[in-house]
Amino acid sequence: MPDRAKGWARRSSGRQGGAGLLETTVSITVIAVLMWILSDRLLDYVRLADQAAMRQAVATLRLAMYLEAGQRAATGDLNQVRAMGGGNPMRWLMEPLPDYLGERDRPDPRTLPGGSWYFDAGRRELAYVPRRLAWRGELPEEGVFRFQVRVRPAVASAMGTGISGVELGPVIGYSWFGN
Repeated sequence: MPDRAKGWARRSSGRQGGAGLLETTVSITVIAVLMWILSDRLLDYVRLADQAAMRQAVATLRLAMYLEAGQRAATGDLNQVRAMGGGNPMRWLMEPLPDYLGERDRPDPRTLPGGSWYFDAGRRELAYVPRRLAWRGELPEEGVFRFQVRVRPAVASAMGTGISGVELGPVIGYSWFGN
């Protein structure tokens, strides 16, 4: 038996344990590629979450606007409904959204935190600042989504000009970063 142990020791002593330089380099490269793919996919999910949050907020604001318009129309004074045009829809919520920064007069959106809303009092528009600065380059102007409350006039009739409704729509049409 001692002779067998010596033979085994001689055969295994030519190779050391552990990975060589080539194996380590390949492993690091594979890990780096996987991390890049994972980070790219995670950014897609963050982008989609930001999109969903913005759309949900717009839907909430539209509902508040419709309720406000209905309440004003119930009085029979259509001038109150017309006055909603260019208004701040955050005022029609019981409390503003948690990421609402308030009314600003033509602020520089690049200085505002991502994921926030503000009402541009100078333009009479509600604006959303996307969470990631890199996404803003794909948007018009200074990289924000802009919405405005508009009152749609009805077709003129013998009774005068009425209102066909109110809408909260984008100021400039957009697609959400390729969607």
